[in-house]
Amino acid sequence: MNLDEFRNLDLSEIGSWPTPAKVVVWVMMVGVILFVGYQLLLAPSLARLELEQKQERNLKQDLEIKYLLASNLEAHREQMQRMQQMFGDLLGQLTSETEVAGLLEDISLTGVKHGLAFDYFKPEPEVQREFYVELPIRMRVKGSYHQFGRFISELASLSRIVTLHDIRISQIKGERQLMMELVAKTYRYKRAPKEEQTDRDKAVNS
Repeated sequence: MNLDEFRNLDLSEIGSWPTPAKVVVWVMMVGVILFVGYQLLLAPSLARLELEQKQERNLKQDLEIKYLLASNLEAHREQMQRMQQMFGDLLGQLTSETEVAGLLEDISLTGVKHGLAFDYFKPEPEVQREFYVELPIRMRVKGSYHQFGRFISELASLSRIVTLHDIRISQIKGERQLMMELVAKTYRYKRAPKEEQTDRDKAVNS
């Protein structure tokens, strides 16, 4: 059959159509049925299947992560304990508000012990940081290289954290001594405002 013969076929007489025409119509109907069935039945099911497979992959990944965490839980606990111990040790090296005067005295006495003459020694305003407070102390001392070295070495071994900055050493005109200028910084833990208010209230009531 050619295309013109297909065009001349009458749908009301489909029973008398030639076999090739019936086959073509049957194939088209089956194709339409399959397409409609896929869209109405299979497509939503396939979409749900893909979603569930994705959720399954995510659950497997979560399970693997939790398994790894569980298998290393004891190691994580030990590491956390070590970190807490280190944090506690560092906090113990920070200067409290009540210890600032004593630390200043320790620094000056350390310099005098090693033969240094203080030309200038003055604590500067505190510098607020996010978790701590810097307490800078600007000083100018006279002495020799060896005296400076012993002084700096002993400052580094104090029980409280003291760091040295902006160190400048120069020759004093007309003298055999040297001049050293530096800023020593100590630190204290920045407590919550509520804690500081409680301490102030205690001080007032005592």
